[in-house]
Amino acid sequence: MNYKAIGESFYHKPIEINDSNIRIGIISDTHVPHRCNNENIPEYVINELKKVDLIIHCGDLTTPEIIKTLNDIKKPKYKLIIVKGNMDRHDILLSKVNLPKEYIFVVNGLKIGVIHGDMIEPRGDKLKMKYMALEKDLDVLISGHTHIPMIESVEGLNKTIMLLNPGSFTCPRIPLKTFMILDFKNNELNKIELKEVM
Repeated sequence: MNYKAIGESFYHKPIEINDSNIRIGIISDTHVPHRCNNENIPEYVINELKKVDLIIHCGDLTTPEIIKTLNDIKKPKYKLIIVKGNMDRHDILLSKVNLPKEYIFVVNGLKIGVIHGDMIEPRGDKLKMKYMALEKDLDVLISGHTHIPMIESVEGLNKTIMLLNPGSFTCPRIPLKTFMILDFKNNELNKIELKEVM
């Protein structure tokens, strides 16, 4: 996959999606092959991601091969959503494709932000993530970086904000290898499913 093809496989500008029953797969911190024994995404995860409509990667891919794999399995209706992780600067190709540090988009009226999370100190601090979500008027903030899954609802000024982290299925910091699926039904976020990889 060349530089141009990689750059064209993910969104650079905000999008608004109106898709009443969309399913969104979220992964993060694959660190392939530097911190794990896998050369790519495990087959179980690939099979589950083939069933979703949109795929999000919250950064620390560490190789463009991950983008190629995700691009091969994604549905044609949507591009990928990928943000830059703190370790992605070490790959020459990834450092040149201008991965965004954050990405904000709307799904069925929900404003969703995606970050890697390396700008949040201390790592994974929920209060700082809440303030970031409030500042950007987000309904959902998805992050990675901690390698620990999270599904938290926090009260904002006039709404509840969801803080999500899919964890990592290649190098988790707890004994759970995970990724996440968001399931919309009739325009509403119906289910947030944390999937465990055995």
